[in-house]
Amino acid sequence: MASQGARFYLRFTNVPNGVKLYSGVYANGMNKTNSPIRRVVNEFGDPVVAPATVSAAGGYSALTPAGPGTFDAIYQVTEVGSNPGVTSVIGIPILVAFDKSTVSFGTAIVIAGMAPRDASENAANQTAPRFGPTLISQAQAFRVRSDAKGNVTISARSFALSRVLAVPFTVTGPAGCLPGSYQTPKQLQWDPWITCKISFAADPIFLNAGERLTGVGWSGSPIGADGTVQTTPGDAAYTMTFNRSVLVKPVSSPSTCGTTMVNLSAAPVWVAEGSSVNASATPVAACLFKSFSTSTPAGLYNTNPASIPVADPLTVVGNYISSKPILAIGGYTKSGTAAARLFTIKLKTATAASATNLRVTAASMQPNAGTCAPAVSTLTSMPVALGNLAGNSTVDVLVQFATSGCAALPAATLFRITLTAVSDNGGSQVLSFNSLR
Repeated sequence: MASQGARFYLRFTNVPNGVKLYSGVYANGMNKTNSPIRRVVNEFGDPVVAPATVSAAGGYSALTPAGPGTFDAIYQVTEVGSNPGVTSVIGIPILVAFDKSTVSFGTAIVIAGMAPRDASENAANQTAPRFGPTLISQAQAFRVRSDAKGNVTISARSFALSRVLAVPFTVTGPAGCLPGSYQTPKQLQWDPWITCKISFAADPIFLNAGERLTGVGWSGSPIGADGTVQTTPGDAAYTMTFNRSVLVKPVSSPSTCGTTMVNLSAAPVWVAEGSSVNASATPVAACLFKSFSTSTPAGLYNTNPASIPVADPLTVVGNYISSKPILAIGGYTKSGTAAARLFTIKLKTATAASATNLRVTAASMQPNAGTCAPAVSTLTSMPVALGNLAGNSTVDVLVQFATSGCAALPAATLFRITLTAVSDNGGSQVLSFNSLR
């Protein structure tokens, strides 16, 4: 129940951009005779609707925005019958106007409140704002449904490295979905209010150049796990994430020089992007391991085995030296004294392969039976540099030992003389021979 002159307001909030609102000047059929209320003055920014300018038939009057997405309408109780303030239901007509091809999609809320008539008001003083927090109701006013097409972006990325992927997919559904076959990333214009479905091939998906994908799931705008989309107006983006593996291939160069493996396999292996492979090389007797190399990205690894990072399909090349020199003892002579024996040892290349930067890094002399006290020691400083030695060639190595501690051994005692020879292209080789002291 409200007395004559009491006012109440309707405030519409969350009104989508592009919507225009109109409210009836009168309620209950928009006829002055039957209406207990009339739209009035400019409180809350509502424009004045002067009684003298309103016909008995009423009509609609536009609501002026009070702020972004907000409209207000102010009504006042009029004299209707003998008890103007008593009514159960007041029907206020509202017109909602919008261009459904361009307006934003959304739901508006209407808030109703009221305030009593102020005793100081009169015909010339009805504009003082006096609405407090008294709330009658709050409810959904209307929901705008737009028919605007939306730009839909469909993309794919890898999980570990977030690589943008070019993956074939299909779209099914009505014509507004633009059904067909595409490749990510792709932008389409879909109609709203229809059901479309995005589908990739079943796992695993093999791409060119050694890529294998298994689906993880969707992200972005709302989408079902199976790729089903209930379209709405406006733009949307859907991204499928894949676990991506790449093919790593081991190769030996020259191919006859040894076996190159990745993760203990001589055949190509699938490896998760962002991880590493363990490369190992086993050269044949006539060859020497040199390095591992990759071309994309370029990399060089001199240890065997080696850990090599993997981001994309990769070929790991085990590089070998094919002309490994074979060293041998070509004879020797003795000189010096029994206490300080000097050996002139002929070190030779036993094949046509040359030895690069040849040097002797260690030498020892030990009796095959019995012991020397003190033990034999090497008097010659190591290493002994010999330079480059051509194939099928000989070089003399002079090595002297202190053998005074061996005087008590029988004269027929044999000693074993051992040399460690190293070359840049042949690695380390251990050579030995027997001799009397």
